[in-house]
Amino acid sequence: MRPRGELAGVVLLAVAVASALLAIYALQRLPEAEWAEEARLRLYEELRRSGAKVLNVPFVRQKPWYCSEASASMVLRYYGFNVSQDDVHDAGYESFETMLPFLRRYLNCSYARLTPEALKAEIDGGRPVIIRIVVGGYLHTIVVVGYKGDAFYIHDPARGPYVEVSRKELVSVWGANNYRAIVVRGLRRS
Repeated sequence: MRPRGELAGVVLLAVAVASALLAIYALQRLPEAEWAEEARLRLYEELRRSGAKVLNVPFVRQKPWYCSEASASMVLRYYGFNVSQDDVHDAGYESFETMLPFLRRYLNCSYARLTPEALKAEIDGGRPVIIRIVVGGYLHTIVVVGYKGDAFYIHDPARGPYVEVSRKELVSVWGANNYRAIVVRGLRRS
């Protein structure tokens, strides 16, 4: 028989987990809200004032298993194209490996292997970078949108905008996928 205090702790933990799952479910059902964009812009301004080099990239929260589609949508929106993650998915481009032809409809871009220093150079040039990482054995696609010192800022479609990660952490999860990236050189010429 469990002591009463331990049982109460288990019940509280179960309630907390259920509440978190409900919140995640609700967030996935909400459209991109105006308040979320205002919060992102405030965070962008705070980071700039702190001396971080960050790009004003729109954020798209992914639908379940849509990290590549959401990342493509963020970069396309940054360049002025109103393309949703559903547009990318419905066109048949469902992964980092297959999305380049879709992006090339709009952008001059290519696959590359980059170093952290090369990532910084892309940000300095005003170009967000889509990268593929490995987290807990799962592939995940994110957008690198800034840096400050040895920290990088990412738009993680599952976690949120301007998530700060250390260089060491980024190298660990990105290096596990051979530092793969999609780099943009500008708009596609007709």
